Amino acid sequence: MRKIFALFLLITFSTNVRAATASDTWGQVSKTIAINPGTSVSVWKDAYRSLVTNGESTMTAVGDGTYEYIVGLSAGQTYNYIFFANAGCPAPGGLQAWNDYYDIMPANGVIKCSSNGYSWNEPDTTAYYSSVNYDARRVLNIASSKIPGDTIWVFNNFGETPGVVANFTAAAEGETIIRLLWAGVYGSWGQSGEAFKAADVLAGGYYEIYRGTNETGPFTKINTVEGSYNTYLDTNLIFGDTYYYCIRAVDAYMGTDSTDTFSRIIGDTSTVMNARARGAIGTFFLVKEADWKIIEKHENIVWFSKPDDPPWCEKIPVRVVRIYLPRGKME
Repeated sequence: MRKIFALFLLITFSTNVRAATASDTWGQVSKTIAINPGTSVSVWKDAYRSLVTNGESTMTAVGDGTYEYIVGLSAGQTYNYIFFANAGCPAPGGLQAWNDYYDIMPANGVIKCSSNGYSWNEPDTTAYYSSVNYDARRVLNIASSKIPGDTIWVFNNFGETPGVVANFTAAAEGETIIRLLWAGVYGSWGQSGEAFKAADVLAGGYYEIYRGTNETGPFTKINTVEGSYNTYLDTNLIFGDTYYYCIRAVDAYMGTDSTDTFSRIIGDTSTVMNARARGAIGTFFLVKEADWKIIEKHENIVWFSKPDDPPWCEKIPVRVVRIYLPRGKME
């Protein structure tokens, strides 16, 4: 029986869907995919939970940051699938040797797919995020109208939106020096377990560090450090001042063109981690309700957002910390 050919791609989303860029470090990490028919059993790397791929199948590198896997599927059927990043040995970046890293994704949202490789989401075939037996998974629904021999392109970004770093702290090391420390970033949910860390941040991604002197901003980007780092030393500061630092995790597909200044922060408690296109974000941002007591209550997580966006639009999660640089010589 002839099949529909599904081309699963791990890329960045851009105007030219065949173009993707990622760091060399991320390119050193092997990528695999597991696919299971239906949505009654959530897919996993075990063979009995990945009947299409019979366990993990290795994806093929076909460009700078692009990986593909081609498989025959059936029209009128639904499949759920997941990716893994395999660190190998020696492990690149901040990954641990031989670890498999899990493709953390939201439980709802739309995944871009196409019947021609150029236009998005025709009505006869859909891809999306869903809860499959309480597990967040990617789902592909192929219309029964598809003709055997057709090809479907499914565009994915490993892990989607990364979360925020853990245990972000600041300590004075002199009258004009502050050291920032943090633990590795996880996916869009979960804060424990090596497999749940954002592999595409630790290997090939980076952290953007912002500084301000008021909890409502403005915050200016002072540096970018590799995703394998967990410390940064800020110097030439003014003793007697209070400083606020925000740190943002950026995955390997995001690129280097991002905003330098956020006018203010949003201190609300939204937990919506929308899957979104990767690319440059705007420069000017608004704020509301930046109350430090509320910020501390919610584990120092705040959100950067564009100035005129309604509440449901894109929000960028960051973790914030404040520190007073005391006067007088520190021992």
